[in-house]
Amino acid sequence: MRYPGWLVLNVFTLILAALLLLFHYDNHYKKNEELFLRLVGLTMVLIVMDSLGDFSTEVLNYDSLFLKKFGSYMIYVLDPLQYLFSIIYIDQFIESKDQKFKKKFLLPMKIYVLLNFIVVTISALFGYDWFYGFKGTVYYRGPLYPIRALINVLFCISVQIYVICFRRDINRTYRLTLTIFPAIVLFGGFLQILLPGLSAIYAATIVACLILFTYVQRVNLDMDYLTNTLNRRGLDQAIEMAVEKSKDKPFCAAMIDIDYFKQINDEFGHNKGDEALVAVAECMRNAFPERSQIGRYGGDEFMAVCQGMNKEAMKETINLFFKEVDKYNSHGEQPFKLQISAGFDEYDAKKYPDSYSFRHHIDELMYEKKKLNHKR
Repeated sequence: MRYPGWLVLNVFTLILAALLLLFHYDNHYKKNEELFLRLVGLTMVLIVMDSLGDFSTEVLNYDSLFLKKFGSYMIYVLDPLQYLFSIIYIDQFIESKDQKFKKKFLLPMKIYVLLNFIVVTISALFGYDWFYGFKGTVYYRGPLYPIRALINVLFCISVQIYVICFRRDINRTYRLTLTIFPAIVLFGGFLQILLPGLSAIYAATIVACLILFTYVQRVNLDMDYLTNTLNRRGLDQAIEMAVEKSKDKPFCAAMIDIDYFKQINDEFGHNKGDEALVAVAECMRNAFPERSQIGRYGGDEFMAVCQGMNKEAMKETINLFFKEVDKYNSHGEQPFKLQISAGFDEYDAKKYPDSYSFRHHIDELMYEKKKLNHKR
């Protein structure tokens, strides 16, 4: 049996998308990871919707008008979200304080997504066929299709312009990949208009996501190479994301500091100082739940962000961490003893409007403990 070209392309694209999701499973504690998964997942849904009607007709020999109408409706409603998700994803890698300029790009896109949903739904419900319609069971493009297609292309171009405008605020490691990402999707969009029988834009999106996965998602600039935990950038993203989700999921955070760390470096050398840092990271891994985000915030300071944890549970975890430190010290393998100060609290949106104020709060709690430890 010879299968049609569109089916082969869609199945191949779905397999690639599924592999991307599989490789990212259980790895979405950072916002850019979550947005990447949303973009891939949305594209998979669009491919399935695009295949519904034709699959039933050409493969199952069952010509279902309902499936064709449902699939077309879902495609027209959802496809503008690709551009919105793309620009929000790219924004995670732009280190710029010009928030007003960013909002100017995002607001029109959000409005278009909403208006598109309303207009497409009205057209479908009342049979106006503004964007698409069916003669019997045969699909045709409606009179307003070219206008909508042009708007989609313009938004795709705007994503490209957005990247170019902020290119200097993107880390050099990511810059080239993030620049060509919208260009690939744009190329797929043009092919989609010229070749309506193929899902070119969805295939192009997954190819672009595959490039992102290889050159962005897998490049871990958020990791501290010495301790193999998150660095400050990764921790900042983790706590910001936890704050955003705090309405539905409470969280706690802790700041941890090595007391007399300078003394360890001065008396025993920097290699021993490095070993002390690695030891603290290992004690944190053993004590904190697997889903916690732990890392080296800078110097001899560490941080832990624990979503879904209240203050009482955090207190027990910190006690477990101190037991791990005592266990490490009891082995007597090092010429130094680890002494630790820790401050922690549960996030309260009424007291701390943003991640910065909460982070400052737990940092102060940690330094209060440090002062008490130094007086002993």
